[in-house]
Amino acid sequence: RPSDVAAAALGPELGFGFVPGDQPTRAARCIEALARLDGQSASLEARLMATLATQQLATVETAVARETAETAHHLAVASDDAVALGAALVALSVTDLGPDSMERRLTMARQILALADTLGDQALARTGHFLLLAALLLLELLAGAALR
Repeated sequence: RPSDVAAAALGPELGFGFVPGDQPTRAARCIEALARLDGQSASLEARLMATLATQQLATVETAVARETAETAHHLAVASDDAVALGAALVALSVTDLGPDSMERRLTMARQILALADTLGDQALARTGHFLLLAALLLLELLAGAALR
C-alpha cells in the first residue's frame, strides 16, 4: 500500500543533518513514496516533502531543498493538518539559515512550539526549541558584531 511505503520513508521522527550520511537513502525512499501516493493524500505528501527537504540539505543545493520545503508548506496548509504543518515549518526553517531570514525563522520556531503544544508532540517541541535557540543565538551574535 502507498501509505505503508510513505510511513517507512517518514521514519519515527522528522530529522535533519548537514553532514552526508543516510540522507540519500532516506531521500530516495521519500521520492518513491511520493510517486506511489500519486496525490492521494495532501497531508502525507506534505510530510514526505518536508522530510525530503530536510534530507536534501546534505545532498543537493540548498535552493532545491528550500523549494521542496516551500512545496511541503503549501501542501500542509492546503491539507489543514497540524502534523504536516509542523513538519513543513521545520523544513522551511532548516533550509533557510541565513541572517536575512532571522525574523521569519523566529516566527516559525514559535509556530512549531505552539503546534507541538497543541499536538502534545515532544519530538516536535524539542526541534522547535532547538530552532528557536539557534535563531536567538544568531541574533545575539549579529547584534554583537554590529556593535563592534
